[in-house]
Amino acid sequence: MFGWINDCTESLVVNKFGLDKWHEIKKKAQNTTKDGGFIRHQYYSDTSTVELVVAASEVLNVSVDDVLEAFGTHFMEFTRENGYDNMLSCQGSNLRLWLSNLNALHDHLQSSLPQGFIAPVFWCEDDESEDHAGSILLHYFSKKGSLFVPLVVGVVKEVARY
Repeated sequence: MFGWINDCTESLVVNKFGLDKWHEIKKKAQNTTKDGGFIRHQYYSDTSTVELVVAASEVLNVSVDDVLEAFGTHFMEFTRENGYDNMLSCQGSNLRLWLSNLNALHDHLQSSLPQGFIAPVFWCEDDESEDHAGSILLHYFSKKGSLFVPLVVGVVKEVARY
């Protein structure tokens, strides 16, 4: 994972729960990175990121899925606040367009980040079933498996709200 993810995790915990909780989480995850020390374009092992998420789950007494969903929501806020609001706004004027352009955004990121970033793939379908008419069916594929599905849920909820 790139440092963006760990930096955003730190931001989420510090902003919502305070610096002491962040220190407790880092200690539990055996993470020795200084506060504010994650380098956004540096690659960190997936294991170290997962250890932070699991430690946050245990320290905050919430499920891993809840941590990841909260992270997904916060990630959108975090990226907007860190200079990417215009780029995110250009993704589309509605949720369907925004989601349809997500692969293009990831392609752009993949070309501008150091090697190691393997983007997930998304595609949308209109759900025409009687029970869900007008809904969007979002497909998600990642080489990392389904672990980060709750993160995607948080991102989608925040994009839909925004």
